[in-house]
Amino acid sequence: MPIELVVNGVRHSVDAQPDRTLLIVLRDELNLTGTKYGCGEGQCGACTVMLEDRALRSCQTKLSAVEGKRITTIEGLEEHGRLHPLQEAFLEADAMQCAYCTPGMIISGAALLKRNPNPSETEIRHGIAGNLCRCTGYLTIVRAIRAAAERMNGTREAAYNATHRTVSNSPVPPWLSFGTASRRGWIPSHFEQSLNPALPGLSLGVFRHFGTAACVSRKRLA
Repeated sequence: MPIELVVNGVRHSVDAQPDRTLLIVLRDELNLTGTKYGCGEGQCGACTVMLEDRALRSCQTKLSAVEGKRITTIEGLEEHGRLHPLQEAFLEADAMQCAYCTPGMIISGAALLKRNPNPSETEIRHGIAGNLCRCTGYLTIVRAIRAAAERMNGTREAAYNATHRTVSNSPVPPWLSFGTASRRGWIPSHFEQSLNPALPGLSLGVFRHFGTAACVSRKRLA
């Protein structure tokens, strides 16, 4: 019997066993690959999604537990082509290295800000305690979440406290069609260095592949 899922505001009828995990269905059936498979035991946070505004480990969640409930993945944070303030803050703060943990970190941060719009640094650290960053980039992650909270609360209009780079005078690489990053006139340096036109598999922007920003092209990279 089909199972009804409501993911990012869209209702899906999925022909799957009720004991399948939400993570596998999101990735394999709905092509929402921003949610990552990490440890498979609910300990690393890479698979985090929001269920009714609450952070949830999708690798340990059966479909039967979420049928008909509102699920939000990293792809669903963007609204009308505009990034969520957390996504923008992570980019401006360079709050990622390999970026594998980034979607889960952002979702956990978004869930935290829904229940606590003005968290302290200690509360932020507690809120992301279940998300592991193997690159140990926690300092900039905490700064990015705090910066997003301030931006969302309207307490600061200009720059984030988090460290960011401005490269507005740099020429635009011809192989990169910019989204939000170009409109702001910057690209995090490690992305700029990693994107390479010689890589034929890079048809989706590294940003959306990791669930953190605007896409480079409309093609999909699984």
